Order: sequence, then structure tokens, then C-alpha cells
Amino acid sequence: MGMIYKNAQQVIAWMGDEPHVASMFREMNSHGDRSTFGSFENLPTPCHRVQKSFPRVTSNGYWNRAWITQEMLLARHLYLLANEDAIDMIDINMHLEKLHPKLRPRNKIF
Repeated sequence: MGMIYKNAQQVIAWMGDEPHVASMFREMNSHGDRSTFGSFENLPTPCHRVQKSFPRVTSNGYWNRAWITQEMLLARHLYLLANEDAIDMIDINMHLEKLHPKLRPRNKIF
């Protein structure tokens, strides 16, 4: 299974039919992504609705699946999908770091 994730151009992780998660992805995408702002520093702080939605994302059953480690570590490009709304994992990380600056790595991985 690891080779499948490693060799895939992109991996789409299904987070289920979750209206609140999909709504958060839509809201985050409306603020733009790393290509829109050019750098982390220019990314706006996520709005209150996004901040309130993060607990629903982190409590989603997706995070209890055994194979997500392979998806997260081996995928070249990972998207999270809820309903019909998707977000690039790199962009969700940027939004998380903006909400919680202590989460920001000292050395950029992406």
C-alpha cells in the first residue's frame, strides 16, 4: 500500500459526508492559498468560523484510520475531501500555523 501512496501524483483523503468540515474547507479556500499570498506571513488569520470548526476536523473519524500515516508521510500531494469540498494539506497546515504560531516548524518542510 505504501508504494501506491508514494507513486501517486496526488492522494485524496475522504473525510466523509461532514457538512461542518466541508464548510470549513470552503471558508479556508475563500481566504486563498499559498500561491495567492506568496508566503506564510501574508496569509490572513483565519476567521472565527474557521477557528470554531477546527475541533470538528480533529475529531473526525478519519484520524482514527490506521493507513493515514502512509497517506500523510508518503503522498507527494495530499488533499482532504469532505462532501465536494477539498483543501490541500499544505494549505490547511498554513492555516493551523497561523491560528497556533507555536505549531510552526522552525525548518520548513513544504
